[in-house]
Amino acid sequence: MTALFDAHATISRMILLITLVVAVWALATAIGRRSLSPAFWSAFVVAEAILGVQAIIGILLLLLGRQPRDWLHLAYGLIAAAALPFANSYAARSPARAALILGLTALFTFGLGVRAITTG
Repeated sequence: MTALFDAHATISRMILLITLVVAVWALATAIGRRSLSPAFWSAFVVAEAILGVQAIIGILLLLLGRQPRDWLHLAYGLIAAAALPFANSYAARSPARAALILGLTALFTFGLGVRAITTG
């Protein structure tokens, strides 16, 4: 279980990094009134995948009896795991504002990641 916990802790820092990069990238794209590049979409998919892996590890830790210090940790984790896919589906309906929607959501997810770490 220690290896799973260590992986969960390490991945949480990866989430902070990737969501911050995605947020800055998308917001800079929105400010420049440009379209999101294929490279951005690759980074976005990586962020979604990392969040998914983190959620799976968190659920495994919970099933193995490892409880967070604060139960808000679970809420932050579940909302973070759902935020980017939800924003992606919403942004698809509004391509002109996709960069802004995804950038703000990634920034929100970064904040959730910070809170999840502090309540873990």
